[in-house]
Amino acid sequence: MTITLTSTYKETLKPETLAYIDELAGDDGEYGLPCILEFCDEYGEDNFLNHYEDYVEAGETHGYEPVDAWVTENGFDDVTELSDFFYGEFANGEEVAMQIADEEGVYVPDFISVDWEDTWDNLRSDFIEIDYEGKTFFYKRWH
Repeated sequence: MTITLTSTYKETLKPETLAYIDELAGDDGEYGLPCILEFCDEYGEDNFLNHYEDYVEAGETHGYEPVDAWVTENGFDDVTELSDFFYGEFANGEEVAMQIADEEGVYVPDFISVDWEDTWDNLRSDFIEIDYEGKTFFYKRWH
């Protein structure tokens, strides 16, 4: 079911969904109706009722693209814990390996050549890599 017109959602959605929309987007609500309806279109009413506020919180913290990437691949179960395992957007695993080395305080002088691809191969099992809409997001596997 796709909600194409904002004016017809009241005839399309379940009463409990409408009540929750009124709670979130009503006169004093902090959520916008167009965003709510877009979420319902994309992920369905049940996910709206069960996960919308957690989704928005994660989206405001990390950006919506990495959250959408995660949800598309893994569902909503771990969205509340996304801060524990979202690592970032990188062009490839070699960049992740360089970031980890930097975070660990590993100093590599310019005259030393590091095989970052091989280093990434050693780290790969600790990460989940998701390609989403032309971007690559990395998530720690163990959180």
